[in-house]
Amino acid sequence: MGVIAALALPGASSAATIKVTTTADELDASPDSTCSLREAVEAARTNLAKGGCKAGEAATDIIELAKADYHLTIPTTNEVVNANGDLDVSGGGPVVLAGESMNGTDVISAQDDRLIEVGSTAKLTLRSLTLSGGDVTSFGTGTGRGGTVEAGDGGTLKLSRVRVTSGEAYVGGGLYLAGPGTLTLSRSVFAANHATGLGGALDVVGAVETKIKRSTFSENTVTDLNDSANGGGISNRGTSMTITDSSIVDNHATGDTMEAASGGGLENANASELTIRRSLIAGNSAAAPTTNFFEGGGGIWTGAGTADVTLTNTTFYDNSAGSPNGLGGAIYAHSGTVLVNHVTFNANTAGNAGDDVDTVSADAYVLLRNSILDGGDPCSGSATFIDSGKYNLAQVDDPECDFQAGDQADVVTFGFTSGGVPTANGGPTDTIALKKSSPAVNLVPKSACGIAQKEDQRGFKRPGRGSRRCDSGAYERRARPR
Repeated sequence: MGVIAALALPGASSAATIKVTTTADELDASPDSTCSLREAVEAARTNLAKGGCKAGEAATDIIELAKADYHLTIPTTNEVVNANGDLDVSGGGPVVLAGESMNGTDVISAQDDRLIEVGSTAKLTLRSLTLSGGDVTSFGTGTGRGGTVEAGDGGTLKLSRVRVTSGEAYVGGGLYLAGPGTLTLSRSVFAANHATGLGGALDVVGAVETKIKRSTFSENTVTDLNDSANGGGISNRGTSMTITDSSIVDNHATGDTMEAASGGGLENANASELTIRRSLIAGNSAAAPTTNFFEGGGGIWTGAGTADVTLTNTTFYDNSAGSPNGLGGAIYAHSGTVLVNHVTFNANTAGNAGDDVDTVSADAYVLLRNSILDGGDPCSGSATFIDSGKYNLAQVDDPECDFQAGDQADVVTFGFTSGGVPTANGGPTDTIALKKSSPAVNLVPKSACGIAQKEDQRGFKRPGRGSRRCDSGAYERRARPR
């Protein structure tokens, strides 16, 4: 068993390892000397030998790809039995599709079809490769889901060290998963995908539990087709989503003259629970070129349900909700509870109200604790909807933030290093570091440090060395690696 096979899932020691030996896209009816990627998928799907590929097994099948480009070229007829167009992974047992590396193995399609379609009972692991292309916009709004990967009837998907790029769809430009199912992303990248409706890179809906760790969503876009444009990077309509040590940067939701735009970085809807820790949300935007509709949540929009959103040790930088009706440059809370713990807001802007946080609905509640808000209009919404849990630092003494004793407002300078631009300071994501003179340093008493979970955005230990107090915001100046 090769190195890739040795890294298979637990219990995979008895699995079949199917080695792809040609980059050609072929599905031969009789045995030959070469094993193509499509034939390997068919061998795993049916547990029968195909072309030059040995038969798969009911246990996990590991399909090994070399350092090469694999183009899917057989013209599609939109069938679901792996004969042409996309690769259909269904039946036969769990499948691991493993490449040489993210930069070495690339599966590519220029057809009006996705790259991979996952069946309702399938379990698919993608590892160490890139998936490029896929376009299902011609399928129409009802079926144009998942430009690169689709699991429309549920399934289990795991991606580790995978890049998904240049997918086009109505919903889920890069990946779409409808529950019941689970999605796990680790050390993966979603870049330059596009949707005309929901989820430029990723859309999950229904009974789906999603876990995202050490991954990046960048330069993904969603524009309007015949409804609002939501979730430039991610649209979460599943049961729960946890994002850790990840970056959501430079994603954009853009409406047209008749529709709204929301959640430039991420849209959280349908009562979905969302937890974000130790992450960077930067350079995202929601905008619509009209005075008739609003743009909400340049970084995050959350609503259409009652689930909780918890943001801890996270930085929001340079997110925007466009003019003239932009609400919530960083966060727009339409409904549900949003807990903001040790968060740093810097350079976020809204065309109308709430550079950092906006909520005008009695169905929403935001609690600010131990955070830094540098916006000229940091909060918008009645104090009934936004509360301070103390030890926040703000540029403006905004009554709509409901600041209390223990907060510091009307701050002239926050003492950010590098002009307040996130940079590499250790840890998996860029952070905004603090100078020794920053008023955020040691602002938080030990009794209120617990919500930081004994760490800062980098995962470094709080409180800092030699201190019994914590710093406000996502960065702990004197923290040390664990």
